[in-house]
Amino acid sequence: MAGSVVATVVIDWFAESAIAEAIGSFVAVGLSEAGVAAGTSLLASSLVVGAAGLAAGAVAGGLVSEAVGSGSAASVSAARAQGLLINSSSTVEALPVIYGTRKVGGTRCLCEVSGDKNEYLHIVLALCEGEIDAVSQIYLDDIGITQDRFKDLVYSETYLGTDTQTASAALIAALPDKWTTQHIGGGVAYVYVRLLYNRSAFNGLPTITCDVRGKKVYDPRTALTAWSYNPALCIRDYLTNTRYGRGIAAALVPDVYIAPEADFCDALVTVPRGLQVRYSCDGVVNINNTVFNNTKSLLSCCRAMLVYSAGLYK
Repeated sequence: MAGSVVATVVIDWFAESAIAEAIGSFVAVGLSEAGVAAGTSLLASSLVVGAAGLAAGAVAGGLVSEAVGSGSAASVSAARAQGLLINSSSTVEALPVIYGTRKVGGTRCLCEVSGDKNEYLHIVLALCEGEIDAVSQIYLDDIGITQDRFKDLVYSETYLGTDTQTASAALIAALPDKWTTQHIGGGVAYVYVRLLYNRSAFNGLPTITCDVRGKKVYDPRTALTAWSYNPALCIRDYLTNTRYGRGIAAALVPDVYIAPEADFCDALVTVPRGLQVRYSCDGVVNINNTVFNNTKSLLSCCRAMLVYSAGLYK
């Protein structure tokens, strides 16, 4: 009697997607002083700080202009048209800066399969510069991963982009030849998503988007660094940040001028639907844009002007 033959069917996650093959992993090997000055980028198969090719963009500036005032937030369709909700695959993309709250896509830094039948798909999606406050929801093709259709099929981890965050133990265990303890992503906010193949739940490679509560910014009124959508605080952060902003010394953007403007933005005003803060900033800053254009977009959130007088910014 002839022996039985068991056929192993290998799952092709990429059959219906634009990706023909998995791309390499990323590394953030730590923040050198030169790197912090130059800005963060995805470069040479690694998330590194200090890309020579992007140094000028980081110093000269960086809003993919969705920082908007209260009540005028762009629609999801407009955001998609601007490319904010897509997933790109690259090792040279500059990381954006998110102020306030935005739904965004990201850059796939790793896309690898594992398992006897390639049944597990591992995706690392770089979102933006850190440190951010939170990733409040992750979506697969616009469906939240907590929905019943994904029960027992999706595992995720969120990294807020601190300089001291550690590598994913789960990813190291799953892909030891691709991910090591050196893959920390310091200063980079990203999500790791692992999918278990299910024909009913997935139709090729899904697009991942996230609701992000963005950058923590310094508030001179409280002397605390925390999440805020206050335009005055976001403008101060962009002007003074040495990693992705203009790098102006904080002393040249005096707290005595920022604090009352922050109070003015936070003041409650009456609108047809009730009370809301006077101005808010929820947007994505592209550090490859010029400082002038980014600052202009940020200022538009609160209908303000930036004045340089007697060596100080007001």
